[in-house]
Amino acid sequence: YSVMSGTPDMIHQHAKFLYRFLSQKGWKDPKVYGHFWATLNDRPWQKLVDEKVDLAKASYPLFSGASWIIPLNHSLPLGTYVAGDKCPEEEDLLYFSSLADL
Repeated sequence: YSVMSGTPDMIHQHAKFLYRFLSQKGWKDPKVYGHFWATLNDRPWQKLVDEKVDLAKASYPLFSGASWIIPLNHSLPLGTYVAGDKCPEEEDLLYFSSLADL
């Protein structure tokens, strides 16, 4: 999670991988949603991805912004992030890093 949480292209690639993997395991038209947060330049944690978007079906344009990526909120004050602060949803994080049992 921590490697791809702030990298939308990796999030998109992993969603596509999960879709193909689950389809091969017999799931019919699986949906892939995610809750991803990021912090940038001492700003507070902000949602990075619209969790209502099926990431397996979403496009990732090479030369423009993807509609499922939430723009940075510039109105939040700088300097409110403290090194070591946790993402707001980190305690509730559920992530399947091994899909061997599916």
